[in-house]
This record gives sequence, C-alpha cells and structure tokens, in this order.
Amino acid sequence: MKWIKYLALTAIVFCSETLFAYSKSEPLRIGVSEITALLTTPDKPPGAYNKVLKEFSDLDLYFASPARVDLLFEKQDVDCLFPASTATIPNPDSFISSKPINITKAYIFSLTTYQSIQEFEGKRLAIRRGLSIGNIRKKFNAQYINIDSDTALIKFLHKNRTDGIIAYIADINSAYKALELPLDYYNQENPIHASLDAFVCHKTEINDEKMKEINKKIKELSSSGKLSSLLKSVK
Repeated sequence: MKWIKYLALTAIVFCSETLFAYSKSEPLRIGVSEITALLTTPDKPPGAYNKVLKEFSDLDLYFASPARVDLLFEKQDVDCLFPASTATIPNPDSFISSKPINITKAYIFSLTTYQSIQEFEGKRLAIRRGLSIGNIRKKFNAQYINIDSDTALIKFLHKNRTDGIIAYIADINSAYKALELPLDYYNQENPIHASLDAFVCHKTEINDEKMKEINKKIKELSSSGKLSSLLKSVK
C-alpha cells in the first residue's frame, strides 16, 4: 500500500509541475474594451495603446464591453485587465498591478463653460456604460445616463439630452476626432478623476512571474523613450 500511495503522490507532483510549466508558457489573457482610436479591435487602424501592447510578447487580447470584461475577469476567464487600476477595484489585495504606462484624467465636458465640477451636482451627466471612472457614480451626486460608446456620448451632448458628459480625455479626444468635431469645453484645472493606466491581474504565482516580465518591458520602453513616442498622440 505504501508504494501505491507514493506512486500516486509522485504522479500528482509530476502532473502539478507539468501543469505549472505548461501554464507559464501560455499567453496572458487580457480583457480589454475598445476605446475610439486609442485601443481598437483588429479590424480597425491601431491606436496608441495597441502599439504599446504590441511591444509585449505572449498577450492574448479579449475584446468586450466594459461590463462584460469585468464579468470575464471576475470569473477568471481572463487573467488581467487593461487599462486598469487597483484603486478602482474592490478587494485590491487580491490583485497585482504593473507599473503604469500612462496617467489619464477624466473631465466633465459641456456645451457651456463652468468654474467648478460642483456646478453639476444633481444634474444630468452621461457616462460610458460599464466604466467606473473611479467609482464616480457613488462619489458624485448626479443623474447618470449610461451610453454605449464615446461617439454616442458626444452626440447625446450635442442634442442637449444631458448637461455634460464624463470621460477620460484620451478616450473622448479620439472620439471627437473621429466625428471631426472640436473638443467641447472642459475645465483643465478641475479633473473629476485621475487614473493610472496599468495591467491588473489576478494574484497567482504564474501571473506574478509574468508581471515581472511586463514591468521589465515597461521600464525598458520608458528608459529608451519609446513609450513616450508611442503615446505622443494621447493627451
């Protein structure tokens, strides 16, 4: 009986080691959502974030809506989110984050000028469906309207169906360009949220090893100036 138990244990250890080695060689599954002209699906011209991601090896991108990507991540059907920040994710200690590749700010865009974001308290604010933007819906009192895309947000604003829209400057700037429209007013001194765009992954031994490789590449791209060059179109 002893040798049978030993053989079974040996088989378990061998299988575990084989599985670990196999998993380490598998690409990281990255959940992403399309951001107009910044992070695009394969059938469209690549955006700045596509060009950055191309610098990393062993990444598989899974495109879906923001809400769907969050669900895939929750179910661990994808390993990581990008762009993301642990500052806006519940139970951040359960995840690991890379060094940021970019800092992006979110603003309220309006057809009229304003001095303070407090002027929009209780008013109608349109926001992209599924985007947290720093859990803004819980932090700032307003009548939130969920819209499916950045270009739709702009059209909604121009039809006067909302008092303002909340969006990251990099995302919405690309959408305005796609619509061939100038940016509407936003108070550059008063962002409603600032976010560190990074890879956020489930905390596992394998992901931890892969994160070291990601951080090494980010440092290399940053030191060489290539990261800044790739992001030059992102404001």
